[in-house]
Amino acid sequence: MKKRNPTICLIALILLALPGSGLAEMIRTPWLQAVGQSSAFVLVEDTDSLPLAVDYGPTGHFGLTALSQSQKRTSADTLVHHVRLDGLLPATVYRYRARDIAGVSTEYTLKTAPGSDEPVRFAWAADSRGNPRVFNLIAGLMAQFRPDFVLHGGDVVDSNSYRCWEQQFFVANWSQMISRVAFYLAPGNHEGWNTQVQAFTQAPASSSGCRGYYSFDYGPVHFLVLNTELDRGPGSAQYRFAASDLEASGQPWKIVIAHKPAWSVGQHGGDEQMQRLTDDVFETNGVSLVIAGHNHFYQRCYRDGIHHLTMGSAGADLHDPGRAWYVRRSARSYHCGLFEATPRRLNLTVLDESGHPIDWLELTR
Repeated sequence: MKKRNPTICLIALILLALPGSGLAEMIRTPWLQAVGQSSAFVLVEDTDSLPLAVDYGPTGHFGLTALSQSQKRTSADTLVHHVRLDGLLPATVYRYRARDIAGVSTEYTLKTAPGSDEPVRFAWAADSRGNPRVFNLIAGLMAQFRPDFVLHGGDVVDSNSYRCWEQQFFVANWSQMISRVAFYLAPGNHEGWNTQVQAFTQAPASSSGCRGYYSFDYGPVHFLVLNTELDRGPGSAQYRFAASDLEASGQPWKIVIAHKPAWSVGQHGGDEQMQRLTDDVFETNGVSLVIAGHNHFYQRCYRDGIHHLTMGSAGADLHDPGRAWYVRRSARSYHCGLFEATPRRLNLTVLDESGHPIDWLELTR
């Protein structure tokens, strides 16, 4: 991944003699978070706390440099550097590379978000824990779709150990993809919401005022990302945020994502607090889709004008879906969702791990 710079390596050896200094080492491929129209975050895991730099620009000459905005420590005592890139233009491709005192990473590209009248493509996976081989296959299918960004519905690991993150989340196809496009996480119950999860992710700024739950616009779609590991019942801060956020959005499409589904039949069933939010907030504010995982199967339900999609196994052991009058389609299969959105049309194709379609959905305005 890295090309060694002799001069920088000499400086690194000198710094070893200074108190609190150590020879830095980038541990894995950088990854993207919170890519908007004018800014983006690059996250880089390193062994050292010295500020890390990201060079970026529209050409290979870069021209701009940003330093670590914050550092989050993992349970392995490494540091994830969160580097914010500013001054970007919408729908523009930029090149970037990371630098620490010991070396320079490979060069990567990112593309900023477009305006609300432009089409976008995005992909979904959830519950990828437990089977890295399957998740690597699913991530490869998602990458072939060439999405502008990806959504992950949580349960990325069996447990929140660093070893699980290394083996189950940072698989080859996923790591390669998220070096080019951002992923947005709705935390699951297996990783929880804690300092390690917060080290590996960076939410976009939103009116929630926190990183645990948030919203963002991408093209013609407004996304509300909820955290089912935190209270979301009536009167809670998350409930109030969801109501005010959806009411304020004028985007053509509104999509809610979370780990636990509101309406789903089989395994864990539906989540009562999410059902209350659906009745009180989602239905009255024009939400078209609620997408979740948690249950390890594919299922599409339709209730009161909203499609509830359970897309809950990109690796976790499969379970049998149940039946109800509002269930439109079910499949006991590993899968991912591929979406295309324009201001007037929203399409979904669901693929199994072999790339075969198992469901389609088209919505129009």
